[in-house]
Amino acid sequence: MKIYLNKNGWLFLVLFLISCEKDGDYAPEFNQYVDSFVSEARKRNVKVDKSKIKIVLDEANGAAGVCVGGNLIRINQDVWKHMMTYNDQTGGEKLIFHELGHCALKRPHLNDTLPNGDAKSMMAGVEVEDNPSGNTDFAGGFGYRGFRRDYYRDELFGKKPSTPWWAEIEKIDTRINSRNLVFIEDFSGVKELITEGQVTTEVRDGFLHCQSSNSFGIITPATLLAFVEKNTNLKNYEIETSVKTVSGDFGINFYATESNNNNIFRHHLVQWEGQKKIIGTSNSFFCINNISEKNTYKLKVRRLKDIIYCFLDDKLQYVIDIEPDDNQIPKPIGSYNVKYHTSLILGQNSIASFDYVAIYSIE
Repeated sequence: MKIYLNKNGWLFLVLFLISCEKDGDYAPEFNQYVDSFVSEARKRNVKVDKSKIKIVLDEANGAAGVCVGGNLIRINQDVWKHMMTYNDQTGGEKLIFHELGHCALKRPHLNDTLPNGDAKSMMAGVEVEDNPSGNTDFAGGFGYRGFRRDYYRDELFGKKPSTPWWAEIEKIDTRINSRNLVFIEDFSGVKELITEGQVTTEVRDGFLHCQSSNSFGIITPATLLAFVEKNTNLKNYEIETSVKTVSGDFGINFYATESNNNNIFRHHLVQWEGQKKIIGTSNSFFCINNISEKNTYKLKVRRLKDIIYCFLDDKLQYVIDIEPDDNQIPKPIGSYNVKYHTSLILGQNSIASFDYVAIYSIE
């Protein structure tokens, strides 16, 4: 007996067979991550047997996650709860994909780095010396997203991609056509400041002098907050500040706000932590060494055509793209209030003096 199937029949059969794949032993909250892993593997002609995947939540020996015996994945329940509390689906995917890389793909850790110092593989498993990601897990923290995510997925499933353009910082063209000042606060007089955290401030001699104690300090000039709230249609821009650091950590904090469906400053962080430079989002950081204390630096963050460029003293340090979900107002981190769209920040026990904060429209 022969069975003939037309095009629609074959499609139905394929969908039927996919739907009949036997799930492994894991809670429903892991379904989307396992399904995504299997789907991404299939796109790259890699077969993964879902029925052999087992995931449990426990203490995971103090790690974020661990693959045991070649088929059991133990995820730290506290780490996972924190991720889900802040709807960190990207972090959840990174963690599950990394552990499935061990258990399903039988891959060991790979701690090589790209030219810009980022982890070369999602399978990075220990902190690499001088790695700007500063991430002891994998894939350079917040760099696992957008065009970066495509690279890391290809590498994970064995495609051996060429060095990505965003990892060759020296080759990136940072020229722009125009740059126009649209806002500046130069602290030339006593100004109203909105603060949060354990931080003291004083406007004196044309500088905003700040000192924090046992928590991050967030300082928002009222003039800056008013500008940001009234200019939500600004798409391409630069935020710049000059800071004289005495000790500790300092930086710029900014993120998107929704107003009439227009978006402005996405929540990213450009922060210098002691001797290490950190570039990242509110819950992931990137580190590069060779930043000295007791010196003056110019920090600049540029958004142009949905790509973020981070500069130190006009030298490009990092690039990352903006994804659609970046246009959502992030949940508060700890006690910090999301109303502070664009702010100056200090780390714990830090002292710094800000000369100005300026915003430019660019093309």
